[in-house]
Amino acid sequence: MLEPRGAYDPHIVNRKRLLKRIWWKAWEGELVAHARAIHLFFDDERAHLDALGYRGPTVVAPNGVERPGGLAWDGGSGGYVLWLGRFDAEHKGIDTLVEAMRLIPPGERPRLRLHGPDSQYRDKARIRRMVSTLGLDPWISVQAPVHGDAKFELLSRAIGFVYPSRWEAFGNSVAEAVSLGVPTVVTPYPLGRHLASRGAAVLADPTPSALAAGLRALTAPDAPEVGRRGAELAREELGWDHVARSWIRQVAALL
Repeated sequence: MLEPRGAYDPHIVNRKRLLKRIWWKAWEGELVAHARAIHLFFDDERAHLDALGYRGPTVVAPNGVERPGGLAWDGGSGGYVLWLGRFDAEHKGIDTLVEAMRLIPPGERPRLRLHGPDSQYRDKARIRRMVSTLGLDPWISVQAPVHGDAKFELLSRAIGFVYPSRWEAFGNSVAEAVSLGVPTVVTPYPLGRHLASRGAAVLADPTPSALAAGLRALTAPDAPEVGRRGAELAREELGWDHVARSWIRQVAALL
């Protein structure tokens, strides 16, 4: 069983394309060709495999999520919109999110907290500079990573959660946010599309104007209902028991 965990997304394959071609010819191509099956998070990732010439079986199961017992969204007592992730501006779309904040009039602009570790591209400093250059320091703060109970506490008090990735393998922090019932804005990567198709998240294209509209939607009257649907979907489809049973059932059929 081969588990690429989103590595065959065309955006990732095309990033550092020359190195990826060498990697593919030297090792990965043969690994794919001889795989008994390949694990996908969602069915629509099958197109990524088709583009690579793989026609074999797949096992489709998302990551699971387990929220701390008794913790849920409190309606936004913290007064901030939250993003959690790695500071890779191109991949995670943080630059686009900052531009989206600039498009919202100051009187309507939410406070935005960005938490996470730096990436190999050292984009955390770049995002800080961008925030200052655009005069957004009063509204956007770039902060340290948070983990464990502190992370879930931060999520539970957010007005909403936003995840503006240009592409994404899964997005564990999105699953964690929706599991708490936090109204969430996503871009059209597989988990984002799945949530939006069920009314469990607000879908926005990864552009400044679309994300600005998505941020406004987090304070709309129907935002709590979006959060409620997200929590319901997480219980029914993203709980570890459900995910594990689905994975085992599919693997058993292959064997």
